Amino acid sequence: MRIDYIISPDGVPHVLEANTTPGMTPTSFIPQQVRAAGLDIKDVMADIIESKLN
Repeated sequence: MRIDYIISPDGVPHVLEANTTPGMTPTSFIPQQVRAAGLDIKDVMADIIESKLN
């Protein structure tokens, strides 16, 4: 999870967005690296999920 925020001049943080799956658009770093490795993002995600279930 990623939380985007700004801090106002008086030092108070203000939440802009809570993103539960940051960096998962086709142009984001992780999907680009998966493609560069010759893998399919769906297969990689399925492997991660399955490994957590076992």
